[in-house]
Amino acid sequence: MANRLTITEAPLKLYDFDRLTTWIHNPLSSTVNCVEMLDAWNLFSDIWQAVKRDCSHFQAIEESNLSIYNKLFYSNNLPGIVPDDEHYIPEWNQDEIARLRGVLAAGLEMLRKNSR
Repeated sequence: MANRLTITEAPLKLYDFDRLTTWIHNPLSSTVNCVEMLDAWNLFSDIWQAVKRDCSHFQAIEESNLSIYNKLFYSNNLPGIVPDDEHYIPEWNQDEIARLRGVLAAGLEMLRKNSR
């Protein structure tokens, strides 16, 4: 407690990479689960920050798609971000979905490369 930090335990977060892979490879699915997609993107971003090797493709595609990230972020309707009397429900066009698929596919590839 020298730094006056309080450590709390958070519930474990599980990621279903098989389900994510299925969604990425299913061009007929235009349903975006914003919570799951944002969680996956954040995980991939954290992995990139930790390893920073063999990840230049993920970094480039992530940085060129920050508008997609922001759309996911705001659509999670987090307290303090979206006013209590509002609820943001995004509309996704095919280009945005394709770009999201590209980012998540790059994240999965980075994960595979760095978990061997």
